[in-house]
Amino acid sequence: MGDAVVAAENGYMQREIAGSAYERQKRLEEGQDRIVGVSCFTGENEFEVMTVRLVAYPYGVKRHDRNERTQVARLKGLKRVRDDKEVVRLLEHLRQATTKEEINLLPHFIECVKA
Repeated sequence: MGDAVVAAENGYMQREIAGSAYERQKRLEEGQDRIVGVSCFTGENEFEVMTVRLVAYPYGVKRHDRNERTQVARLKGLKRVRDDKEVVRLLEHLRQATTKEEINLLPHFIECVKA
């Protein structure tokens, strides 16, 4: 084809992207590929994740103040009542699991998050 410009003009790149997207979707629908939380690992053991909406401005990102204050207050409250010794213990278990090269660290992550 010569170069990238010629390939783009001939539609090669668009065809390749479309073909790749088609193959990916086909693998997802056939169960060959999975997306965690979408096509697998959904169910009763999942927990709700709260998000904070951010607004982009020309000179950076501004948080919605009310949401930020709410999240900060919740975090401070959580830190007051959590069992710090248990948090340290579970984080150490997670660290040990990574040094043992365990394949599935997700149960350790979930325990840490819950603590």
